[in-house]
Amino acid sequence: MYTYTFVYVYKNNIDFSTIFPKLRKEKSTTLKKKINYKINYINDNIYKKKKKKKKKKKYV
Repeated sequence: MYTYTFVYVYKNNIDFSTIFPKLRKEKSTTLKKKINYKINYINDNIYKKKKKKKKKKKYV
Protein backbone atom coordinates (compact mmCIF):
# COMPACT_ATOMS: atom_id res chain seq x y z
CA MET A 1 0.00 0.00 0.00
CA TYR A 2 2.71 2.47 1.00
CA THR A 3 4.86 1.75 -2.03
CA TYR A 4 2.02 2.57 -4.41
CA THR A 5 1.36 5.89 -2.69
CA PHE A 6 5.05 6.77 -2.75
CA VAL A 7 5.37 6.05 -6.44
CA TYR A 8 2.20 8.01 -7.19
CA VAL A 9 3.46 10.96 -5.16
CA TYR A 10 6.87 10.76 -6.79
CA LYS A 11 5.48 10.74 -10.33
CA ASN A 12 3.18 13.69 -9.66
CA ASN A 13 5.84 15.69 -7.75
CA ILE A 14 3.72 16.18 -4.63
CA ASP A 15 5.47 16.93 -1.33
CA PHE A 16 5.56 13.97 1.00
CA SER A 17 5.05 16.30 3.96
CA THR A 18 1.50 17.12 2.80
CA ILE A 19 0.44 13.46 2.88
CA PHE A 20 2.56 12.36 5.82
CA PRO A 21 2.99 15.32 8.19
CA LYS A 22 5.40 13.34 10.38
CA LEU A 23 7.91 13.11 7.55
CA ARG A 24 10.06 16.17 7.02
CA LYS A 25 11.21 17.53 3.69
CA GLU A 26 14.73 16.21 4.26
CA LYS A 27 13.41 12.70 4.67
CA SER A 28 11.12 13.06 1.67
CA THR A 29 14.06 13.82 -0.63
CA THR A 30 15.89 10.72 0.57
CA LEU A 31 12.74 8.69 0.04
CA LYS A 32 12.43 10.06 -3.48
CA LYS A 33 16.01 9.10 -4.22
CA LYS A 34 15.46 5.59 -2.86
CA ILE A 35 12.27 5.13 -4.88
CA ASN A 36 13.92 6.47 -8.02
CA TYR A 37 16.85 4.12 -7.48
CA LYS A 38 14.50 1.17 -7.03
CA ILE A 39 12.51 2.03 -10.17
CA ASN A 40 15.70 2.40 -12.22
CA TYR A 41 17.04 -0.86 -10.79
CA ILE A 42 13.87 -2.73 -11.76
CA ASN A 43 13.83 -1.16 -15.24
CA ASP A 44 17.50 -2.03 -15.77
CA ASN A 45 16.89 -5.62 -14.76
CA ILE A 46 13.94 -5.96 -17.13
CA TYR A 47 16.01 -4.42 -19.95
CA LYS A 48 18.94 -6.75 -19.27
CA LYS A 49 16.68 -9.78 -19.20
CA LYS A 50 15.17 -8.83 -22.56
CA LYS A 51 18.56 -8.18 -24.14
CA LYS A 52 20.16 -11.51 -23.18
CA LYS A 53 20.32 -14.00 -26.00
CA LYS A 54 21.01 -17.70 -25.69
CA LYS A 55 24.39 -18.77 -26.95
CA LYS A 56 24.29 -21.45 -29.60
CA LYS A 57 26.33 -24.53 -28.82
CA LYS A 58 28.97 -25.32 -31.38
CA TYR A 59 29.45 -29.00 -32.03
CA VAL A 60 33.02 -29.92 -32.80
